[in-house]
Amino acid sequence: MPKRYQSGFLPVARCVDDDAVTKGTFFVLKRLVALSLILLVALAGSMTTMAQPATPDADTAIDEHLAWVLGLFDGGAIDLATAEVEMRFDPAFLAVVPANEFIVTMQQLAGALGPLELVDEQANDSAIEFVGTFESQTGERVMISFAVDPSSELIAGFFITPLDAAMAVATPDALAPGASPVSVELAGAVVDDPEVQIALYQEQVDAIREIGEPVVEAVLAVDDSALEPLLSPEMVAALEAASISDVTATYTTDQVQMSFAEANAHFFGQVQDDIIQGVMMQGGPIPFTLQATEPQSGNGPTGRWDGVLSGIGLEISVVFDGDEGGNLTAALDIPAQNVTEQPLSNVSFTADRPIGDLIEDRAFAPGGINNGYSADHGWGDALMRISVGVDIESGTVTGLQLLPAMLLPDDPAAGQVSETSYRLPFDGTWWTFWGGESELQNYHTVSPSQRHAYDFVIWNDGATFSGDGTRNEDYWAWGQAVLAPAGGTVVAIVNDEPDLPPNAPLEQRAQVGNPGGNHVAIETGDDEYVFIAHMQEGTVEVEAGDEVQAGDLLGLTGNSGNSSEPHIHIHAQDSPDLVDPTATGLPIRFASAVVDGDPVEDAMPVQGSFVANP
Repeated sequence: MPKRYQSGFLPVARCVDDDAVTKGTFFVLKRLVALSLILLVALAGSMTTMAQPATPDADTAIDEHLAWVLGLFDGGAIDLATAEVEMRFDPAFLAVVPANEFIVTMQQLAGALGPLELVDEQANDSAIEFVGTFESQTGERVMISFAVDPSSELIAGFFITPLDAAMAVATPDALAPGASPVSVELAGAVVDDPEVQIALYQEQVDAIREIGEPVVEAVLAVDDSALEPLLSPEMVAALEAASISDVTATYTTDQVQMSFAEANAHFFGQVQDDIIQGVMMQGGPIPFTLQATEPQSGNGPTGRWDGVLSGIGLEISVVFDGDEGGNLTAALDIPAQNVTEQPLSNVSFTADRPIGDLIEDRAFAPGGINNGYSADHGWGDALMRISVGVDIESGTVTGLQLLPAMLLPDDPAAGQVSETSYRLPFDGTWWTFWGGESELQNYHTVSPSQRHAYDFVIWNDGATFSGDGTRNEDYWAWGQAVLAPAGGTVVAIVNDEPDLPPNAPLEQRAQVGNPGGNHVAIETGDDEYVFIAHMQEGTVEVEAGDEVQAGDLLGLTGNSGNSSEPHIHIHAQDSPDLVDPTATGLPIRFASAVVDGDPVEDAMPVQGSFVANP
């Protein structure tokens, strides 16, 4: 189910399954959406250290910085100077967001909103973070959050999220809640010339590869001189804070690894004397820092280490222990979530962990800032994913990211072939945003119940949308007919979730009443249920108990639930409960389909393929 997000390291957004994040996820974190008008460019080596305990001085700094920020909205942004910004922000933050970009963005926001009044402050025991909701004189609301490094008292993280836009319902007037889809004129087929679109997409993929592959080669060679000519000026500026050799060293020397398997959370960090600095992978990357409570000696961490998940202010502690054979164990404490002495698995310390051979790569061109090239390389018992953001029009690199990725566990449904005859849940030619058997091709694979899920959108003339993509109506897929993929009995529906605007903030999507949005669940066989999700509010045409045939109208394509743009999500599992944490995802093979212009039987489309019913 599409979701675009910006990690703390790279301005390459991607479309992911948000239900996979909600299901089985332990950490319910207040993840904040980065300032939307700023192009974020950062590298793992530029993360700030925030392991020190909060202090009264930090608390005072929060108040003083808040007053300064509010002053910007009350006329202060007009004359804001670079020197003033540089005095306020940690150098690592400015390596991510240059002062001049921050100034331009704040001037735009302040000009649009004007003076702000605090209406709600989030309770927070930490003195290093502030989170509050503010209202402008015109009634618009924004959430402002920032974190302060207690050692320097400088701002180390800064976020602004518009709230009213995120909560607006974008349902067309013609389709008010409760209206029947049969009373609405269905959107017509968009792609009239699939051969032309397939050729255009291949041209863009080839262009992305031509730009991205040399960048990855330079990174693997740890060759800054070869890398610099390939990058945009903004990327070159970012590398002044941390060379590529610095970044690769953070992943290849003195590495500690541990997993909280129950939460699908995996920690990777570098031990630097009494500090461990790294990233927790759980859906998206979250930087963390730990500091030893006692001096360290020898190989590998020992004893208690206290720290924080940076930018979200969640305090954590890890206690390491080892035996004479060199085996390392660890236990995790998260006081705010009542986690105490939780044993961690897959705990190891490695002095030398080189990046190995290429396992898989892909070039991906959904349009806009999402275009990019990614390559997975072997890295111990995990993967190192090198991703390159590409601007096709200018031929420049807009982002560079190194992040760990886990190998997928064995598939319990491997080899299973359903007796159900499936058809694609639409008419016309659509495009596979997520599909395939690897995480690089299909983000759903990280969720056991949605391991074989698909997300389908319409790709036309270079993107999944026209215009600026700020309205649901801008997306080619919006309002298209969603059809039953197989015959069976409807066992559940949801029809009253509002449609969010495109790219609504993650915290807004995570708080919807039903992560699948408006959806239909159909029992297609013994212990086999297919889910079709994210339809428009009020357009679901069937009720629980109805018998449907393949091709029957279910509703209209929407953007409800934990979704970032209009699309069709489909997956099958062995449980009728969409969020059953014990459910196993089942493979869906479409009995016949046209894939990239060729007829295919038992089709299982992969990311980037154009598909249609024969």
